[in-house]
Amino acid sequence: PQAKPAPAAVSVTVAHPVVRQVEDWNEFIGRLAAPETVEIRSRVSGYLSKVHFQEGSLVQPSNLLVTIDPRPYQAVVDRLAADLSRARHRADLAAAEASRADSLFRTRAISADDHDQRIKASAEAVDSVRGAEAALQAAKLDLEFTEIRSPIAGRISNARVTAGNLVSGGDSGGTLLTTVVSIDPIHCYV
Repeated sequence: PQAKPAPAAVSVTVAHPVVRQVEDWNEFIGRLAAPETVEIRSRVSGYLSKVHFQEGSLVQPSNLLVTIDPRPYQAVVDRLAADLSRARHRADLAAAEASRADSLFRTRAISADDHDQRIKASAEAVDSVRGAEAALQAAKLDLEFTEIRSPIAGRISNARVTAGNLVSGGDSGGTLLTTVVSIDPIHCYV
């Protein structure tokens, strides 16, 4: 058999290697997120009187953000303050009657039943004072909640509700007014 001729040589381009320093690097996708985000919601219901912030501005803790009309809550505070005063006067009167009942009971001028009733009335009046004080404290707290302040430092978003609108409050989650996100420090999630 006849041998096949060798194939023709293929032309090849040759490059000489270059020596240089190469840095290793990687590319990742990350997302910036604030470590603190707060939804500003109303704790009490009422008409929004004024928005005190500019959208997108920086706020500090305890900066006044929104005011809800405080007049209905101030009226409740005034009424409960009068109720507390009335309860204190009744307690003073009941204490005086109990004191007189003690001295009359020692001389057997009143029955044991009358004595016990006046002592219990005095104790009940003291409890009424404590109840009136607690109601007044709760009303003052509601009045304080008409001024909504920022709990953290950060950047505030847009006003979701404008002045003149009715906002609802309460434990079931009040009307969302705006949000505040912290900006220093900030986290990067990769």
